Amino acid sequence: MLNKQALKQLLVFPASRAIREYLENIKSHNQLLPKSIAIGEFLSRAILSKNKIQIDKDLRILYLQEAIGNTDIKKLGLSSSFSKFYTQSEYIFKFFNELNSEFKTIDDIESSDTYALYIDHLDMLRDIYKEYINLLEQNNYVDNITLPLYYEINKDYVSEFENITIFYEGYLSSFEFQVICEIAETTSVNIEVSINEFNQKNIEIFSKLDLTLEVNTNYVLDITNKKIVEEKKIVHKELIHTIYPVEQRTTQVAFIKKAIVDMVNEGIEPSKIIVLLPDESFHEVLKLFDDEKYFNFAMGNDIKNSTTLKRANAIDKYIKNNEPKDSLKIEFYEIDKKYIDESIKTNWNSIISKDLLFDVLDFILIDEKNEEIKSKIIEIKLSLENLLFSSITNQLLLKDAYKIMLTKLQEIVLDDVFGGVVTVLGILETRYVQYDGVIVVDFNDDKIPKRSIKDKFISTNVKKIASLPTLQDRQDLQKYYYKKLFDGAKSIKISYVNDDQNTISRFSKQLFDKQNIKYEDFTSILQNKTKNIFVESNISIDIDLSLQEWSATSLKSYLECKRKYYLHYILKLKEHDISLKPAGYEVGQIIHNILEKLYKESNFSYENLKNEISSYQGKNPYLTLDLEIWKKKLEQYAKNDIQRLEDGIEVFATEKAFKLKYNNITIKGTIDRIDKLSEASYAILDYKTSGSLKVDTAKTFEKSKDFQLEFYALASRDIQVTQVGYYDLNNGNIKDEVMLEEKIKRLDEVFLALKTKVVDFKKCEDKKDCLYCIYKTICNRD
Repeated sequence: MLNKQALKQLLVFPASRAIREYLENIKSHNQLLPKSIAIGEFLSRAILSKNKIQIDKDLRILYLQEAIGNTDIKKLGLSSSFSKFYTQSEYIFKFFNELNSEFKTIDDIESSDTYALYIDHLDMLRDIYKEYINLLEQNNYVDNITLPLYYEINKDYVSEFENITIFYEGYLSSFEFQVICEIAETTSVNIEVSINEFNQKNIEIFSKLDLTLEVNTNYVLDITNKKIVEEKKIVHKELIHTIYPVEQRTTQVAFIKKAIVDMVNEGIEPSKIIVLLPDESFHEVLKLFDDEKYFNFAMGNDIKNSTTLKRANAIDKYIKNNEPKDSLKIEFYEIDKKYIDESIKTNWNSIISKDLLFDVLDFILIDEKNEEIKSKIIEIKLSLENLLFSSITNQLLLKDAYKIMLTKLQEIVLDDVFGGVVTVLGILETRYVQYDGVIVVDFNDDKIPKRSIKDKFISTNVKKIASLPTLQDRQDLQKYYYKKLFDGAKSIKISYVNDDQNTISRFSKQLFDKQNIKYEDFTSILQNKTKNIFVESNISIDIDLSLQEWSATSLKSYLECKRKYYLHYILKLKEHDISLKPAGYEVGQIIHNILEKLYKESNFSYENLKNEISSYQGKNPYLTLDLEIWKKKLEQYAKNDIQRLEDGIEVFATEKAFKLKYNNITIKGTIDRIDKLSEASYAILDYKTSGSLKVDTAKTFEKSKDFQLEFYALASRDIQVTQVGYYDLNNGNIKDEVMLEEKIKRLDEVFLALKTKVVDFKKCEDKKDCLYCIYKTICNRD
């Protein structure tokens, strides 16, 4: 029965990632899920702006510039150049927004009597603020600065829910807190919050509701009825961690790779491991070395290597620098120099026209093949039209417009849809999520906790007196996020740069009772991959191979190349297995798993087969096309097999494991399928997805290295086997092992040769066998 109550519930999370993790954790539950939403989107839906229009982010910059007028903003440390002011305007917006979000004014700061040296600055900011607000008012606009002055609760929206639960991480501004309290007057609102030593400011915030909270406690708070519904003490635990000093920042890439391998060996799933970057720009370095495709980047991918941005940067440098190297770069990218000289360079210091700017943008875009980039540039075109060709900016020079366009191009981010399974993210993405393995780099004093730009115009002491969020408040909040993340982890590995200019963050002493610092050399991990691991040409060891356990696969490996067998089964060197890129066997394994499931459930049909394949397509984008092809390929197989079943043949067993002694040698394996042909007759079948399936003949069996069906036959001597063969999934035909008895005799000879004392694990003679071998680099046969 569906839980209709879930339809009346709303879960509010700190961020979209927290929603995804929540849904991932409960997807196996057979229930109707409550609606979920991120806090930012929730507040935007829950608040109305009283018939005012939300201003475009670019237009508000123009209004701010007009509000500044002839004010000498250089005294505020800002540039009067529009192209520079375009990015610097964020300082003023954040300052104004912080004031209004706390219901404060510049007068409140001035009355703190601690800003006497900067009265001129305050007067300028006050005048700019008043003029900016007037411009918004005159044009019926509202933004997040003025929203606290003109809002009302969207009761139609919030009353859709009988209960709203907010999973709260961080600090609520006075405005946000007031909004939530007003929502709680319309519907039931609960807040789940955790208090530790780093977010004690929340104790003060919730005291406004006469709620008394304590440190190291998890709470469920009923905001509507102003009471504590549930409280649970947080049990202190020692954090399992290791801290690694490194001399160079890039060495941390090697540290990350080693940490991932160590965590996987500890039993942690790769999907439960994250790499946390205090400075998110480090992801560009990490991406350069991600040959294994371990990582997916939550911050997305920039377009620095795109054709469009390369052309745009090359043109900019060519015009501004006029150096030979820049001219050569124009030639290298095959950019039309004549067009640049005649259309761009000659108009560089002239007032821009819409036609010229768009012509230049189309010229830059001309060779771009990526459709997602093209789509985003069309959006840039529209925003540039609104930004650059209003009555406010009708005197802008081409060089300034070009710089703004370049800034917007550099800000383009593409989703990392083909990344690996280990997520790389920033600290804000970790809110209300938990991971088993946490890897942190750059754990240095200048990066953790990160400084904010909001303190540009007034000191943190003034903010404290004026009851505004201080630098310490924001740093404590970051510490809270780290502490919460670490508390939920099973393994924590940290690196920091240790040299004359850098040292470990002092925050580490607050996090860890005792720092577990370990020194390790990671440099060899990033060395040239073509370097030989084995110098010696011969590897000869004392070993009796008859004492080994043999599968058909390991025996084939030994017969094809003794060196490959040695590396795989004796040294146990394995291929990387946490990359999202599929291994060669992966499609075949998926098909095997699907067939096993359908036959065990007695639910085999072509439609069910296709549906099961579809369920795998979304898990790995690299396999989507291959699996779609297999849907078509398996149509004939399905027809043939359904006919077999209708003819009375019964699937007797699937994936039947065995282990036994034969000629005093242990053999093992798993039989794909055993069919019961009649009361006293059985068939052993091995599925094959390879498009080049061949069975041995009288001419070839003596050189055969594949004894898989022979292993299966030997393991099935307790039943009457009348057929042994390969089930070719490409065409639905069964190819019988016609030389079965002869190959078993050949196998006896092979097993006799396994009774050894010394084995020379030499490389194979035919280098064709090395083409797809995972050890070809080690053997210097690339």
